[in-house]
Amino acid sequence: MDKNIFDYQDAIERVGDEELLNELLDDFLEFAHELLIDMEKAIKMNDSDRVKNIGHTLKGTAANLSLGDLSNIGLEIENAGKNDKSDMFTHLHVKLVENVEDFKKFMEAK
Repeated sequence: MDKNIFDYQDAIERVGDEELLNELLDDFLEFAHELLIDMEKAIKMNDSDRVKNIGHTLKGTAANLSLGDLSNIGLEIENAGKNDKSDMFTHLHVKLVENVEDFKKFMEAK
């Protein structure tokens, strides 16, 4: 598994319990789906502040679960919202969708 998608060793050190970690990862998939929908709405409304908040939330949650790529995308989304770079929102949403799909594939294979 690509450590940029998921760093198991780091995650297990953070959480301490494999069963709990698996539950948290499953919950993250639902959370990510909700964020994707929320981001679509924010883009349609050109709501930079909401995009910034979505990115911030994603960045922290993904980092706590050792999901490096998703945390990095969260940072990019947060910065785009903070700097009102609405021209980047759609591109970042597509990038987020792709990385959530990569993570789903990882979860299905585990």
